[in-house]
Amino acid sequence: MDQAAQSPGPTVLSAHKISKVFWMKGARHPLQVFSGVSLTLRAGEMLALVGPSGSGKSTLLRCLAGLEPVTEGHVVLLETNLTRASRATLAGMLRENVGLLLINPPLVPSLTSLQNVELPGQLAGRSSWSNRELSLRTLDELGAADLARKTPEQLTPPQAAKVSLARLLTQRPKIVFADEPTGRLSTSDSKLVLRSLKKLSRDGAAVVLATHDLHLASQADHVITVVDGALGATLDRPSAEQILAAMDQAVYGEDA
Repeated sequence: MDQAAQSPGPTVLSAHKISKVFWMKGARHPLQVFSGVSLTLRAGEMLALVGPSGSGKSTLLRCLAGLEPVTEGHVVLLETNLTRASRATLAGMLRENVGLLLINPPLVPSLTSLQNVELPGQLAGRSSWSNRELSLRTLDELGAADLARKTPEQLTPPQAAKVSLARLLTQRPKIVFADEPTGRLSTSDSKLVLRSLKKLSRDGAAVVLATHDLHLASQADHVITVVDGALGATLDRPSAEQILAAMDQAVYGEDA
């Protein structure tokens, strides 16, 4: 990402001292997933949340995206306070301006891959002809043209990830939330995801990643380590080695 050619835009996401707890059936005490988290992100920036399994980074990402409510604090996404927003407002925001790239892609099972990719354009009122042309071209660019007529149940996890990515690219969102976007992919497909996310960022979209992939995380403008629900080091454009060192420090302490 050539940051010299582009300055970050306005703030599109901010979280102020947010916490999340779950009450487990039969438990005497709630499960604290994360606590006291504050952060901001501007248009055109990429933020990576990096931590071990069970660290809370995926739940944090879902709360930042408005997919789950926070227990305390508040999140402002695209100038909307998610704590106060109605379900209709949240649904409209997710449909129009928020892109999701999840490890289990939320594809509509009754639609073909092509129809799934066309959905954002249909909801945005794009003409049928131009919408289909864009969707077919995007699938082709991702090497997924042969998947157009297949339904989600006929897709392998990597194929479903490509269809989900194609839908994201045709949506042209203002902010993207990606949870382990390369978790089930080959090296070549992971590079494809990375190129696509970097292009979205260059075009002005903010990107939030939750990932184990240190190479992917090292492409972000900012990296935050997450361990046991707490934010650790904040690194600006770090190398994979610097992220690993920060993770070791957070997990093992001074002796790492």
